[in-house]
Amino acid sequence: MEWNARGRLVIIGKKAALLIFASVCIFITGCTTPLFLGLGQVANWTSSGMYYYMNGELKTDYHFSLDQVRSAVEKTITDMKGRNVVADRKIGRGTVKAIINNDKVQFDMTYRKKDMTTLIIRVGTLGDESKSRVLQDRISEHLVPKSAKSY
Repeated sequence: MEWNARGRLVIIGKKAALLIFASVCIFITGCTTPLFLGLGQVANWTSSGMYYYMNGELKTDYHFSLDQVRSAVEKTITDMKGRNVVADRKIGRGTVKAIINNDKVQFDMTYRKKDMTTLIIRVGTLGDESKSRVLQDRISEHLVPKSAKSY
């Protein structure tokens, strides 16, 4: 304990006050607090895997092969009446560009490992998180695990 210039007792230091403040913030927001991966980058979890939105792009890791994700993207574009579709397929990656609801949309798919694909969705020039999330949900609907398929 120390005395400050006004003659008041200083009980805790600046670092301790910052630690207490951060702890209170975490406590108030609850256990479902998003995982912070750096400035402006927030990660969340879905049934399909981890996703986060940063710099106008929604990045999602799907536990499906590249071909399955590519097929789900193509079905989503068809369902949403996408036009001017341009697809670029390469080994281990692919890009699909389309116009959906008068917005330019770009899907970038990258193979990560067996049954793991990263999909990046960008809507418009600057990005639109809500529209990207709608597309993400539609794509997830087309990705059905093998055990859930009916015979």
